[in-house]
Amino acid sequence: MPPDDNDNPGADTQQPAPPEIPDSFIASPAVPAWDRVDTLILLGVFALALLVRLIYVLQLRASPLFDWPIMDAAYHDEWAQAIAEGRPFVTGPYFRAPLYPWLLGAVYSLFGRGFLLPRLLQICLGAASCSLLYLLGRSTFGRTTGLLAAVAAATYWVFCYFEAELLIVPLIVFLDLLLLCLVMWAGHRTGLPRWLLAGVVLGLSAIARPNVLIFAPVVLVWLFLRWRRSATWSALGFVCGCLIPVLPITARNYFVGHDRVLISSQGGVNFFIGNNPHSDGVTAVVPGTPADWWGGYFESIRLAERACGRPLKPSEVSQFYFKQGLRFWVEQPGAAVALLLHKLKLFWTPRELGNNKDPQFFADKYTPIVRFLPLGFGLIAPLGLAGMLLHWRQGVRLLPLWGFVLVYMAGVVAFFVNSRFRVPVIPVLLLYSAVAVVWGVQRARAAEWSRLGGVLVVLAVMGLLYWRVTATGLAVSDAHSYQTLSMTLLERGQPEQAMAYARQWVQIDPANPTARVALARILDACGEKDAAISELRGVLRTDPMHPQALKLLTTFLAQTQRHAEAIGILRARYSANPHDMGIANLLAWFLVTSPQAELRNGMEAFQLAQAANATTQGRVVEVLDVLAATHAELGQFDEACRIAEEAIELAKTSRQTVLAQKIAARLARYRDYRPYRE
Repeated sequence: MPPDDNDNPGADTQQPAPPEIPDSFIASPAVPAWDRVDTLILLGVFALALLVRLIYVLQLRASPLFDWPIMDAAYHDEWAQAIAEGRPFVTGPYFRAPLYPWLLGAVYSLFGRGFLLPRLLQICLGAASCSLLYLLGRSTFGRTTGLLAAVAAATYWVFCYFEAELLIVPLIVFLDLLLLCLVMWAGHRTGLPRWLLAGVVLGLSAIARPNVLIFAPVVLVWLFLRWRRSATWSALGFVCGCLIPVLPITARNYFVGHDRVLISSQGGVNFFIGNNPHSDGVTAVVPGTPADWWGGYFESIRLAERACGRPLKPSEVSQFYFKQGLRFWVEQPGAAVALLLHKLKLFWTPRELGNNKDPQFFADKYTPIVRFLPLGFGLIAPLGLAGMLLHWRQGVRLLPLWGFVLVYMAGVVAFFVNSRFRVPVIPVLLLYSAVAVVWGVQRARAAEWSRLGGVLVVLAVMGLLYWRVTATGLAVSDAHSYQTLSMTLLERGQPEQAMAYARQWVQIDPANPTARVALARILDACGEKDAAISELRGVLRTDPMHPQALKLLTTFLAQTQRHAEAIGILRARYSANPHDMGIANLLAWFLVTSPQAELRNGMEAFQLAQAANATTQGRVVEVLDVLAATHAELGQFDEACRIAEEAIELAKTSRQTVLAQKIAARLARYRDYRPYRE
């Protein structure tokens, strides 16, 4: 077998593409023809990756969250259920790209809703990605490098983690790796069919996560650098191929939603999340909105419409938030640059930053196999960067690889950062890490000690700088993970199990009022209402206006027949802050629903509810619910019914199903000419 020159990243010779290349992705001039060994390697890599992932998924079944999706995973699950049941889920333009929910919905349609089978299919996709990485590495750098990168991917625990979540990540990684394989293959010659196929894969990846579209200019630049004028038809094929999956989505958004949205409308919101004075570069919440998925979604729309003074189309909501993010850059350029540099550091940090869940915490707690998979980003990142530097003389030939890392990183850092957003660049970093390792072994075998030693010194300095810059100043706490576990178990009707995690949460973060309010909720669910009330009083001593603590405390007091005390607390808080419409609305509710006639005051409650409704412009379900109750208390039952019906429709639209059912029960009383009493 002839020597594989591409296994030598230090080679100084340029390798311009010859006019005629064998018509095979796996048979380029520098790579020996495909043989039986390669087939065995490919199958072995797939089998190893699948085995590791299967063990991981089976161990993960011990997690309370295995069959209880939260946040983005819950959103995908809801969408997939709607697809399987043939009912609408997204009535207007897509807010998020649809490819992954479509695939999950297809699985639900064929096999029913379940949480094991989708994960098994996703780990198969992940194992296939490892095989693709071998193909990419073999064709570009040689068999040894490709094998080393593929084995590393097969045993990389972060891939296992995300492939076992109902998230887009495994689909994105597979499509982006397939895209890179096709681009490197098509780059051997110009021609329409190859580039058309590569473009189609880019389009498919874009309708899974649109930010990959920023890679298209890199590919086009590379194409013209290699082939100059003869690249025109290839470039046209690439662009047309990309439009094949994208244009139907754009057309659907226009005809269904009467709005011009290319794929999805979340771009502006995400840009503002990562570019505002309150951003920490990680937290995926619009300031001033609830942290839950649907609450945050609808509140962000309401805030934009309130600022603009009119209803907005999804594209207009996106434009509003995009302009708000740009305003931050114009008005506070120093803070914006500092935040951008912070996000750049976060992108390269060795720590796996969770969005809704901490990957390291949950992997360590529920999947013991992770203890035997030590490879981490803290090693991959510096080694991968070293591999790029070792190959700098072949920069043009390898532009799609290192260019993908750079532009994808820019696309993430421009918004906000967490581990799942950087995962698509990890296969390329693994490939370049393998380049660096193979180069070092080859220099050692050739006894080129001075050259190897010099490079190792440089790499050691780079590694130290990398760790010093990226691993400092990042607080790591398990508080959020205990919060997730305690709240999930409470929602599942297991308050006793939730209690242990809530107490650990409070122990880690005793000054956090959210933790203590959650503990109070769990205490109440366990039947310890007096203890819950005591906990809430403690929160309000520290933060007298905490809205959740105030609402829960007064609710618990009313449930123990202490209505007068509850109303007294609300009156005192409202007197101290008469502009707080949340307190006004809550006080109005108690003034019309108290079973004690001497405590009710319908007219005062009506005035408070009207003020709250005027402030929220009739767009908040809870406010409309209270306003309807005040009309019923005043004997205006027709108006109470009209407002209650409006509140029910708004609750259904905003996915507040339980609240819609409660208001419907109250509506039945209004129709019988009876006011509502707690």
